[in-house]
Amino acid sequence: MRTWDSREDRISEEEKRKRISDRLKQKLDASPLVESWTWGQSPNKAAGTFEFKTEGGELQPTTLIGADETWFRQFDIQLLDGRLWDNEKDNFMSYNIIVSESTLKQFGIADRQTTELHPFRRLWYASGPGITEDMSQNPPYRIVGVVKDFYTDHLSRKPHPVTIYFHKPNPSDPVVISFAPERRQEVIRFLQDLHAELVGGEFSCTFVEDEVAAVYRDDRKVAVIYSVFTMIAIFISVLGLFGLSLFDVRQRRREIAIRKVSGASTAIIIRLLLKRYFVLLSIAFAVSVPVALFAIHKYLENFAFKATVSWWLFPAAGIVTATVSLLTLIHQTRKASNENLVEVLKTE
Repeated sequence: MRTWDSREDRISEEEKRKRISDRLKQKLDASPLVESWTWGQSPNKAAGTFEFKTEGGELQPTTLIGADETWFRQFDIQLLDGRLWDNEKDNFMSYNIIVSESTLKQFGIADRQTTELHPFRRLWYASGPGITEDMSQNPPYRIVGVVKDFYTDHLSRKPHPVTIYFHKPNPSDPVVISFAPERRQEVIRFLQDLHAELVGGEFSCTFVEDEVAAVYRDDRKVAVIYSVFTMIAIFISVLGLFGLSLFDVRQRRREIAIRKVSGASTAIIIRLLLKRYFVLLSIAFAVSVPVALFAIHKYLENFAFKATVSWWLFPAAGIVTATVSLLTLIHQTRKASNENLVEVLKTE
């Protein structure tokens, strides 16, 4: 925590911050590069966990976010009932909160206007009427607004209940800016110059899209690993089919030669050999489809949002496998059929 040597130093520092804040607001509002902006964090980084309960209920966790009026506009948070914050009327130490629709469901709230949420502990300490050091006597919070669910976590999880308290813009908070994607480099240079003018020192910035990407970094790694092993499995399967067909044709060279001598065409021989393979492939397909569906279901059962498993994927996989088998077998059979029949009958 920052300390000052004297009251004058503290006042001087506060005045300096206010000058920077006012100048920053003036510059950002005037810049054609900036579409909108606010102080604070994106929903992906602004969240912490805090427990509330209804009268006589049990404590339950919610995602706690501090925000002001501009934050809702910046991230297009949609109001469903009540009101949003008003920077001119609301203050940090009021016992008002805005909740998401999932919060109402979690706490079983039918009427927000007649229900209050009791905190596990205070968000701040102060003195005044009704405020006590006894944690069990924390003043309850009134729900003044309800917003549509938005996500602060991985999309595989259900929307976590969100509670939002009023947080007045603070110049020490990060600045969140919206801009046209094609003007990214111009915006970075503008912010670097602005930072050098107002603050000085090292400049740093992050992009919300990178924060979102970081949430799914492990998923991308898993997807790459699955893809690599899938390709290896397909390659091994193709080698297995090639080896099996080669072995089978080699074992039946004499039969193929006798049928050729007897007048059978290559097409008839291929048809006879394929019949056995397609029976085996049909059995394998009938066994693999329910096993694959079960494995997919088990993998996705804890996901709040699931990709639809299209029915055509399984016939497509069967067709691809049958095609590979067909081409491999045709190649080996034609090769065996074109051999010198006399030499085959002598050596077999």
